Amino acid sequence: MKLLLSTHSKNEKYVDLCITIITELWPEAPELIVCTNKGSFSYQDRVISAHKDWVPMMEDCINQLVAAGRIPEEEPIVLVLEDHIPHAAINNKTILQLADFLRTSGDSYLNLGGYGKGRQKIADVDGTSVYAMDLHTFSSLHPAIWSVQHFRRTLSNALESGISDPWRFERIRLARTCHYTTGSKIWPSTHGGFLWQGKVNVPALKHMKQGSSLLLRRQLFMKLILEIPARISERLLAGRLLP
Repeated sequence: MKLLLSTHSKNEKYVDLCITIITELWPEAPELIVCTNKGSFSYQDRVISAHKDWVPMMEDCINQLVAAGRIPEEEPIVLVLEDHIPHAAINNKTILQLADFLRTSGDSYLNLGGYGKGRQKIADVDGTSVYAMDLHTFSSLHPAIWSVQHFRRTLSNALESGISDPWRFERIRLARTCHYTTGSKIWPSTHGGFLWQGKVNVPALKHMKQGSSLLLRRQLFMKLILEIPARISERLLAGRLLP
């Protein structure tokens, strides 16, 4: 199993610190490979695509990794967007057992965000309940375990449908495919990540309380200060548009 951290040139400034945080909170993590379109950071285990849009970029990156033999198609991956780094420790044993469950249950997708409440329960894995996932964001890019084959099929379907952005990608639902999710958060990160539509997601800051997370919190807080005038303008404009 590999851990793929997806980023983009506009957010690469966070990559090195994000990797440090992941290492602190998941010391047993598998090999971490960064997928991006530029590569302006220190971490060297990366694959770079010339594509700027997320879907073609990720398809190119995953195809490069498979062609190079770095990721066998039968191997699951943990896919994480850079702004979804964890804010608490990751249970390595649980992740590995959930990956084994996915291998024997359709080789598709297993979301780690804990969206199972009220859904059909499928199994218990290492004390974690697994449910059928049936959300409008069926292929959510919140941290998840993907079968490499299924991820490639979903990316291909997106491109065939004219989808290049991550937001519409999340709504793809391949026919006759079951996606899974957990009943509790196995990957603790703030809903929406620490960035929301390019701006600081303020609720994420309160979870950055230890180790290198404090350095990231400081970096994001400085960004938030610069955003204040635009945020005020947006609120004033919204107020004028209200009846």
